[in-house]
Amino acid sequence: MSKPAALHVKQVPVSELHPAPWNANRVSDETLAKVRRSLDEFGIVENLVARPRPEGGYEVISGNHRLGLLTEMGMAKVPVHVLDVDDSKARILAQTLNRTRGQDDAEAYAALLTDVLAEMDMDEVLAFLPESEKTRVPFAFSTPRVAYHSPPRAITAGTVAIVSTLLISVGAA
Repeated sequence: MSKPAALHVKQVPVSELHPAPWNANRVSDETLAKVRRSLDEFGIVENLVARPRPEGGYEVISGNHRLGLLTEMGMAKVPVHVLDVDDSKARILAQTLNRTRGQDDAEAYAALLTDVLAEMDMDEVLAFLPESEKTRVPFAFSTPRVAYHSPPRAITAGTVAIVSTLLISVGAA
């Protein structure tokens, strides 16, 4: 096993960042809108990852879609993890970062959403999450999947139906 690449975080002018032409990740307009909403609401909470280019500037390994949004938003500089890796390692890192995000436990996700929906309305929640009107399927289950979770607020039938709708959209129900 080889030694890990040296990693440096620095503020880089957006004009020096270039999307990777080999980036295989595709994101729908709807998902991009959700990422934009997240950037507007929370700012940059996940740095871009890039490597120096021989001709100057940096090639973005992870965050190509965010780079486009940050450019649209008029950001001058953004935090970037800069590492020195060859072509093969850059490509495998990009795929690793894009494809290894884990999977939610259905009951834990339902409990989390129950708490969130007690303080935020459904439209606001859906503005951030990957679930969409296209993937939501109305569903009311008879077995209360979130019954084990006892938040300080009561779980209403409406909340259970909303959570179950979201669970269906992520394939958990």
